[in-house]
Amino acid sequence: MNVDISFTPSSMFEFLPPFVINDDIIALEDIEQYNASFVSSVPSEDVVLGAPATISITDDEVLGITFLQTYEFMEGDGIQFIQVQINYTIYRDISVTAYGESPMQPGVVRNGAVVNVQFDFIARGPTIRNGLIFIGAMLLLSILAL
Repeated sequence: MNVDISFTPSSMFEFLPPFVINDDIIALEDIEQYNASFVSSVPSEDVVLGAPATISITDDEVLGITFLQTYEFMEGDGIQFIQVQINYTIYRDISVTAYGESPMQPGVVRNGAVVNVQFDFIARGPTIRNGLIFIGAMLLLSILAL
């Protein structure tokens, strides 16, 4: 951004023209930083230019990782899938581990298996399928209903 600012003899301050910071709706971004500095049109010992300013823009998206729904299975259903999703496109990859186990249950001969699965969401843009936008990535966890 290059902007000319003119001071009149009676003005003590001026504003830069307004600028727009658009939200890109992408999670896990790094802080964006810009430097602003001055150059005088009157180079002279009588003009002292202040130190540069740093302008920082912080990402405001909070990444949510959720199960798509609550699942109910019947014994003997065989292999089933549990879907995990994120709520935003991501700027960088993230690894997440899903944990699950069956609590002690009276009258149950065998408790369910312990689930401990690590998976990765890979940074990529949105995918469009049949006019619908799917954001980020999805993972299917398979379980065997015993």
